[in-house]
Amino acid sequence: MSNQAQKTEDFLELYRAFLNDRLSPIVLKGIICRQLYGEKCNLRPSGDEDILIEKKDYGRAVLVLKKCGYASNELPDRNLDMVQDVTFESPEANLSIECT
Repeated sequence: MSNQAQKTEDFLELYRAFLNDRLSPIVLKGIICRQLYGEKCNLRPSGDEDILIEKKDYGRAVLVLKKCGYASNELPDRNLDMVQDVTFESPEANLSIECT
């Protein structure tokens, strides 16, 4: 439960970084679904958080992710039209972000 609470806080910190850069990705599943559990929201684990980013904002979003310590082993920049999502991970935050 405490692990999920920390992941939630890490995600909210990342989302604030997006907002500070004037990006507003749409949050899908994960944290949104957990809120339906009310006070017990951290009892529902989430393996990653999914965000939807407009293609035109992808480069800026990657810069924010990198600035916050996230990296990806995937290099879809050239074939962005053919990729469904890109996963970014942060060993420090113990959190994965899927950008769709």
